Formats: sequence, structure tokens, C-alpha cells
Amino acid sequence: MAASAAGQPAGVVEVAAHLQRTGYGPLRAGLTEHTLVDVIAGWARQTAHGEAAQIRAMAELAGRAMFAGCAEHGHGDSAHGVRGAASVISAELRLSPSAAVQRVAVACELVDSLPATLAALAAGRIDGYRARVIAEQTRPLAQTPQLRRQVEATLLTRASRQTATQLRAAAGRAVA
Repeated sequence: MAASAAGQPAGVVEVAAHLQRTGYGPLRAGLTEHTLVDVIAGWARQTAHGEAAQIRAMAELAGRAMFAGCAEHGHGDSAHGVRGAASVISAELRLSPSAAVQRVAVACELVDSLPATLAALAAGRIDGYRARVIAEQTRPLAQTPQLRRQVEATLLTRASRQTATQLRAAAGRAVA
């Protein structure tokens, strides 16, 4: 591990390792504010990556036969799969049933219809909130998948540099 003259971690990776090693306790003197900002941004990217993995797992669970198929609704009923998976996720994550349904539905939407948005989330270029904004705002284009993907691509060119409010406004204009 690289260290500064004072024996402190020098780089972003080293600072992150130091934080994990010390239980995220206070950092000793010698770390620059710039390094700490880099660590904060790195953790935001890591969080986005983890959220993308969770989204993929939710969509996979919703598509499993145990949830997406039954005699009453038929096999492959996506709405049934979302509700079934959400019931388990609701209990496990301590979410309200409606919040769990919404999360699983958006997860399926990102996996099935907005793969570039999911890829941007996995890469840490956008956060989960921005991914949900893109999904929600482009939903009126769901019946025209090619147009929705074009709008998605346009939005993703600037999404990482926009606030969520700016992204929401840009998406509204693009969809209109």
C-alpha cells in the first residue's frame, strides 16, 4: 500500500481500504480533502454498481417460474411475477408491499427495456435515482421500443453531469 510521508494511505483505493480496516472510524491527519472527495465519489460508484446487481437479481427473481407462472394467471405473466417477487422482497428488505412492487417493476423495466441505463448504473456513471427517472420519464414510449432506446441514449449522454431535476426536465422534453 502506498503511503504518504506521515504514513497515511496516499491513494483513493488505499483510503477506502483504510476506512474498511478501521471500521469507517475517523481518519488520521494527513489525508487531503481532495482524496476524501475522491473516496466519496468512489463509494457512490460502488453503490451504483451494487444497485445494478440488485436490480438484475430482482428481475431474475420476478421471471422465475415460481413467481411468474401459475394456473390462475398462466405462465409468463410478468405482472404476476412482479407481484410474487415483490412479496418476498418486501418482507426481506422491510419495504411496504407497494414500494417493493415498484422496485421490482422498475428492475424488470431496466433489464428488459433500458439496458443502456442499467449498464450506466452498473458502471457508476449514474446513480439509481437517475436510472429510475429515465425509466419513469420514458415509460410513455414503452409501446415504441426503438424510440424509447433513442431517447434513452440521448438522455444518457448528459445524465452524469445533470442534477436529477435537470435530467427529469430533459427527459420530459425528449419524450414530448
